[in-house]
Amino acid sequence: MKAMVLAAGLGERLRPATLAVPKPLFPVLGVPAIDWILAGLRDAGVRACAINLHHLAGAIVRHVGSGARWGMQVLWSDEPEILGTGGGLSAVRAFFAGEDAFLLHNGDVFHDWDLGALVRAHREAGAAATLALVDPPDREDARMVEVDGAGRVVGIRGRPVAGTGRRFVFSGVSVQGPAVLSRLPPGQDACLVAAGLLPMLGDGEAIRGPVMTGRFCDIGTPERF
Repeated sequence: MKAMVLAAGLGERLRPATLAVPKPLFPVLGVPAIDWILAGLRDAGVRACAINLHHLAGAIVRHVGSGARWGMQVLWSDEPEILGTGGGLSAVRAFFAGEDAFLLHNGDVFHDWDLGALVRAHREAGAAATLALVDPPDREDARMVEVDGAGRVVGIRGRPVAGTGRRFVFSGVSVQGPAVLSRLPPGQDACLVAAGLLPMLGDGEAIRGPVMTGRFCDIGTPERF
């Protein structure tokens, strides 16, 4: 099992703290956020993980090292210019060659979910992608993923359709596969949603949207951190 952690962000909303410490190294309960992420991926069976880098890249490399602490190999993907959530994934598409499913995880979120169960549910459903959704009471502005009564994603940001399903927040954690890689442009800045997920929905690909329970926090702002 393979995974990717998106860790190249500038952390602009957390400045000035992120001028010295990249978001993935912010402490959550005294432990750097990326440690929680890598431990969760390990528990899901991940043994090889790609991590993209840009801002304060050296600090992340020095902290994670070879990945041996988590029993996994780490592939570093340096981005001299940030490639976005889709472009960063596209840059390591060769790493995922032959994989029917892999985990994609933002580097600035904390949760206590069973990611192995998420992958199993994704495979059992035969989905092209599975987005882990959350239902925070204070994030009305971020409720952009619409899900029907059967747990299928029918729209994101009102596209390709806007219906009457419930709307949830995308956590930044997902299970992806070859379908998304085939749509992302190589070697350029791209958004995972705009360049990958929306074209998949438009083509009728099955994207699942389970609403997760348990602890979750996006540490991207001072208030939420």
